[in-house]
Amino acid sequence: MKAVGAEKFQAHPGKGRILIKVKVFVINRTDIISRVGKSGYMANPILVNEVSGEVVELMAD
Repeated sequence: MKAVGAEKFQAHPGKGRILIKVKVFVINRTDIISRVGKSGYMANPILVNEVSGEVVELMAD
C-alpha cells in the first residue's frame, strides 16, 4: 500500500533532528489514550513513538 501524495512530499530534518525512512511502526494503547486526551498529561497530536527503519538524513546541532 502506498500513501497518497507521498511521492510529492519531500521532508527535511531540522537542526538536531534526523529523517527516518520508516519500514515498520506500532500504534499502541498509550498512543490512542494520549490522542483522545485521557492520558493524565498533555495530549500528544503525534501518534507512534516506536519505529524501525533507515536513517536517510541528519542535521547536526
